[in-house]
Amino acid sequence: MIQHHPTDESILAYANGSLSRTLALALGAHLDVCEQCCRTLTLAEAMGGAMLEAETPAELDETAFAKLLAQLDVPVAKITAPPATDIAIPLPANLRYQRIGARRWLAPGIWIRPVLKDNAEGTRLYLLGAAPGKALPPHGHSGVEMTQVLTGEFHDGGTRYGTGDFLEADDDIEHSLMVGANEECICVIASQGVPRGLPGLLMRLIA
Repeated sequence: MIQHHPTDESILAYANGSLSRTLALALGAHLDVCEQCCRTLTLAEAMGGAMLEAETPAELDETAFAKLLAQLDVPVAKITAPPATDIAIPLPANLRYQRIGARRWLAPGIWIRPVLKDNAEGTRLYLLGAAPGKALPPHGHSGVEMTQVLTGEFHDGGTRYGTGDFLEADDDIEHSLMVGANEECICVIASQGVPRGLPGLLMRLIA
């Protein structure tokens, strides 16, 4: 049972395309498993369509139709198979065609696998895994961080986040994370910059 979801504002930004690519991939991983947020997305897209219809139509360039016809002659790129991966769990649909980097250890029992880095936007996407019962060092953020739990669970203070849950944090949040005792916890995380504190220092060195 999913208990924690993205904000409506983030879903609206996803719908109108203003969310950065890395953050959109993390949020899309949640949409892959959450019917409630998919309904919110459908509503946001409908609202955006209604607003577009209310706008005064703009005149097209005289060559626009010719350019459209020319596009019909462009060969369609073949859809390639997803890159091979040794991830032990099924990935969300929107991550299956992303190339997953090698596993690197942040600390005993805690690993990271880089997925995507956008230097222009200062954002990155990565998988983070932690063994049962592991505690991550307390840390904050230099911007927005979105975390989708793919498997397992962790506790942030007194709040539990299980499989399917989504944690959206900003630079006002200080985390104190503890993985559940029964199984490894694997999350996909998108962040602006790197965490403050020891985790951020380690990420700068290896990711």
